Amino acid sequence: MSGQVADSRIYRVLKVCVGLGLWIGILVAVLLVVLPILFPSLGGHLGFTAEGFAFSGVDFTGTPQLGVLFYASTVVMLGSTLVCLWMLRDLVYSLGKGTPFFLGNVKRLRIMGWAVCVLGYARQNIGYACALNLLERYPVDAGRPWVEARLTLFPDQVLLALCILVLAEVFRLGCQLQSEHDQTV
Repeated sequence: MSGQVADSRIYRVLKVCVGLGLWIGILVAVLLVVLPILFPSLGGHLGFTAEGFAFSGVDFTGTPQLGVLFYASTVVMLGSTLVCLWMLRDLVYSLGKGTPFFLGNVKRLRIMGWAVCVLGYARQNIGYACALNLLERYPVDAGRPWVEARLTLFPDQVLLALCILVLAEVFRLGCQLQSEHDQTV
């Protein structure tokens, strides 16, 4: 069966896409972390897109604590994304080696689930820092503010993380069934 998967066109395309995506992700992460250090003039003016909003030219020079929150959350977000890509690559590669139902893939799925959960909270912190920065730059004239900075207990990515963790438990059950099948044959 592993020969059928490894020889399929979809598997080969998926393997190339995931591998290429991982290396592109690493390159982008390195550039986003290293460029502001090498060129400090870039560090104060960053852009961020989330939840249908694009923040361009966000300047944290007047509020260094928000800048620290933004940069720390960006590093955590990039790290979580790279961990997910790495685990996904290993998961796809394991399909070509044989059955996907072994404990290594359960562990990979669990790591991906928790990384997606961390990713959700990091993205929320970035949006929070940008909203507070906007409020400080453009204060309220009178009445209600035009933008509010809010943190939610369960960001959207937490639901995705729970789905991945449930899938990990399904894989764990698949591992048990595969083990029982292998012992009876």
